[in-house]
Amino acid sequence: MRNITVAVSDDSYRKARIWGAKHDISLSAVVGELLRELPRLARVVSEHNADLYARMTHPGSAPQQKTHDQTEAPTEPPDNQQLTSEESTVSQTL
Repeated sequence: MRNITVAVSDDSYRKARIWGAKHDISLSAVVGELLRELPRLARVVSEHNADLYARMTHPGSAPQQKTHDQTEAPTEPPDNQQLTSEESTVSQTL
C-alpha cells in the first residue's frame, strides 16, 4: 500500500473531516474509495453529459435510461480485501 500527500484548501479539509466524522470513516478511507471508483465515476459523468448533449441537440427525444440490471456493480476492493461497513457506505454514497 502506498501513502500519498494531497494538498487541499483549509475549507475542503475541514468539510471532509466533518463529513468523515459524521459517517464514522477516515479521510484515508474516503480518498482510497474515491480513487478506486474514479474510472466508474468518470464513465457515469461521460454518459450523463452525452445524454444532456443528445437532449439539447434533439429536444423531442427521450434519454435512454439504464435498467437496474444494466448498471455496473461496484468494483471489488483490491487483493480480495473486504470493505468495512463504513467504507461500503462511502461507496454507496458516491
